[in-house]
Amino acid sequence: MTLIIRTLLFCTLYGILTYSQSAVFPTIRDRSLANTPIAIPDPNGDTLVIMGFDKDAGDAMTDWVTALNQPDSPTIHWVYLPVIGSVPPFVDRLIKRGLKSAVPQPHHSQVLAYFGSQKPLIRAALPDTITDTAIPVIAIITPSGQVAHAWQVLATPDHVATVQAIWLTRHPPLD
Repeated sequence: MTLIIRTLLFCTLYGILTYSQSAVFPTIRDRSLANTPIAIPDPNGDTLVIMGFDKDAGDAMTDWVTALNQPDSPTIHWVYLPVIGSVPPFVDRLIKRGLKSAVPQPHHSQVLAYFGSQKPLIRAALPDTITDTAIPVIAIITPSGQVAHAWQVLATPDHVATVQAIWLTRHPPLD
């Protein structure tokens, strides 16, 4: 409980790390690397979206996946969304093949390669505040597509605890 209070206080004091707004996230419907349907926003509940806007963000995005999948972590519905941009169809197949080999197989159902423009995603999540495209953007998207919170941070213990604490305030565990 102390950790949750500390991280909420941290988040409040350092408003630079979190950005809460009412922007609408673009609707994305496609198939994951496991060929299962993924919808953002998800009509069934909030989704934590891990977005990378540069190929150099891959390792930092993977760090988030690792942090969110620790045995003691709360259950968070997340999607790994590398934003690739527009490429010819034969190139997107190569990119998806490369992602399949880079991402552990158990997570393939949560990985969606996005081949559209990054501008609407940035505008919705963190308008005018993307400082380094190698650092991922973490956003909580509501079922209505509202961006509840968004951060551009690395998966440090403090940042992970802050994201988890905010997720838990939105989704208290059932006892």
